[in-house]
Amino acid sequence: MGGSHIAEKLKDNNLYHFCVFSDNILATSAVVNSTASNSNNPDLVVFHLVTDEVNYAPMKAWFSMNSFRGVTIEVQKFEDFSWLNASYVPVLKQLQDSDTQNYYFSGNSDDGKTPIKYRNPKYLSMLNHL
Repeated sequence: MGGSHIAEKLKDNNLYHFCVFSDNILATSAVVNSTASNSNNPDLVVFHLVTDEVNYAPMKAWFSMNSFRGVTIEVQKFEDFSWLNASYVPVLKQLQDSDTQNYYFSGNSDDGKTPIKYRNPKYLSMLNHL
């Protein structure tokens, strides 16, 4: 399929568009594969996959190397979204705050006041807030 044909499908409002925000390649692949397998017309399905910079190249490679019955797939990284910045997204501003980063990365204990799951740095991922 040509690049211009794919570009047209990415913006065609007559198709069925789905967005998945994830850093989990296997789970995202399962969602796309299940949708493709259970669709009567997979060529009418478009997935817009959004991940982070760390997982962008592997996710792009995975979806370019595997076929999903004609489903159109676009992989993007949220870091490329110019509209997603601290001035418009309060959570991002908080995540960039030095006190917040010290809380997650300094190793200082808060004497068990905060449940351990919230002290895990994975909660700093913007994907958890989109």
